[in-house]
Amino acid sequence: GGKRLSPVQHDTAQSSQPSPAQKSAALMGEMGDPVMRGLNAKLAEIERDIERQQRGILDGLSGMGTDMSTVDMEGIARANQRVERLMGMRQQVFVALSHQQQLRPSP
Repeated sequence: GGKRLSPVQHDTAQSSQPSPAQKSAALMGEMGDPVMRGLNAKLAEIERDIERQQRGILDGLSGMGTDMSTVDMEGIARANQRVERLMGMRQQVFVALSHQQQLRPSP
C-alpha cells in the first residue's frame, strides 16, 4: 500500500495564549479565505525581499563619492535584475488578489 501523509502539527508557545475572541476571529479568517491569506503573505514576503535588495543597492552606492572604481557595478546590476523579477512577481500577486476579491460575494 501507499504511505499516508499526515498534516504537520506546529507547536505554539503556551505563554501567550490568545483570548477566545482572538481565537474565534483567527479561526473565521482561516476558514473564510485561505487563498487571500496566502496571497497577502506572499505579497508581504515579496515586498520585504524588494526592500532588502534595494537597501543592498543603496549600501553599494553609499560612500562612493565620485570614485566609481570602488563600486561593484555587477553586484548592483544583479540586485536590480532581482528587483525587476520581484516586481513582476508582485504584480502577478496583485492580479491574483484582485481576482479573488472579484470572486468574493459582496456583503
